[in-house]
Parts: sequence; structure tokens; C-alpha cells
Amino acid sequence: MDPATGEMFHHLPMDPDVAREIVAWGADERRHINYYIDDRLYVERRTEWSDLYARNTGSDVLPVGPLLRFDGRSPTKLIYVGAPDDTREALEMWRRRLGSRVYAVLSNPEYLEFLNPEANKWAGVSAVAEYYGIPPEQIVAFGDSPNDVPMLVHAGLGVVMPHAHPEVKAVADVAMEGDSEDAVSRAVENLMAGRGLGRA
Repeated sequence: MDPATGEMFHHLPMDPDVAREIVAWGADERRHINYYIDDRLYVERRTEWSDLYARNTGSDVLPVGPLLRFDGRSPTKLIYVGAPDDTREALEMWRRRLGSRVYAVLSNPEYLEFLNPEANKWAGVSAVAEYYGIPPEQIVAFGDSPNDVPMLVHAGLGVVMPHAHPEVKAVADVAMEGDSEDAVSRAVENLMAGRGLGRA
């Protein structure tokens, strides 16, 4: 979405049946689910996990009671927020249970994201690039988490941060070293100065 005009470049919401299944599981198992629709974040109630997510992201969290109130709707995405061991276990379960009906990925140790199977960061980047006429080989992508992998693989140059997950480093063109805090700015400065970054 263009932040200035509100124009939508690309939107791939979830299948409502898939969303219903995940939301029902969250209710039955008392798992914290973030429900994103109409550019807002809804939760059943405030919990330690909603507070953690709000602190980490600065997102406004709107408690609305049981999320099955949205039954039949197509959310942009859902996130199960929980302990890292629980999110990893749930990732494997949902991949077995739903297969290609959902794109399930850990974006953080505590965040298990569920999206439309065609929705990933590269889908978003490529939609904007196509709008502006930018070819993929001219795109530089930066990432550190497993949900960055499609973007890093398809961009002309995929750069990972020093603290990146091993799965992410494995697909990088360039792996930055040193302080993670200024890794992106160092990479951009080097590229703009024509110094390059080397290869992973």
C-alpha cells in the first residue's frame, strides 16, 4: 500500500476456511492469536503475548472478545504468539495439517505467521517493483528471519544481517559481519560508494 495515497498495490488475504480452523484451534487450546484485517490488529483479549508483541512492534492491539466473530472473513494474516518451543512445534503441526493451503513461517522465535500461500515478502516487493518498472536484478533485499528467504532468493542481491538465522544465511548472496545495529547503513553506504559488499 502506498502510505501517502492509500493506493493498494497488492493484497493476498487468507482463505476464510483456513482462518477459521486456526482461530478455532487458538480458542480451544487457549493460544494467543493476532488477527489482521482491514489494516487493524485484533486479539481476543490482552495477554502477556499481546503485550510482548505491542512492545516489540509498536502495534495498536484491539481486544474484541472471541475472534470467531470474524468467521467467514478473509484476514490478511494471523500470527500465533507464544513461547519459542511452542511456535516451532505448532509450525510443524500446521504444515502437516494444512500443507499448501497456507504459508506458515516463523518470523521471530515467538511469532508463527499464517498467510495466503502466495503471500510472502517477495510477492510484496515484486508487486511494488513492477508498479515502478524496476527489474528484479536491480533490487537489494536485507533480511534476518526465515520469512525473508523468498525475498532474499529472488532479489538481485540478497544481504543478511550478522545475527541472521542459519536458514537465512544459507541463501544469502552476502552475509554482513560486525555490529548488527548499523549493518544496513554500512551496506547501503558501501553500495552507494561503489565499493560492493563481497559475496557469501
